Amino acid sequence: GTSAYIEIILKGLGIVILTQISSDICRDSGEATLAGHIETVGKLELLLLCVPLIEDILATAEKLLEMGG
Repeated sequence: GTSAYIEIILKGLGIVILTQISSDICRDSGEATLAGHIETVGKLELLLLCVPLIEDILATAEKLLEMGG
């Protein structure tokens, strides 16, 4: 339900904040390559976190198409 979506959004926000802080620390330390890797991993983690949402959207779209056809 809605609480599950809020939980996913809050987890995503935490991932974004931690990723940004970590990559900024690496850049400030002169480790730009590591910062880029951290950002890539953060983006992949967000994508994995959103898989249940994507599945729900696709299931809803399928139901709507069945109702219309």
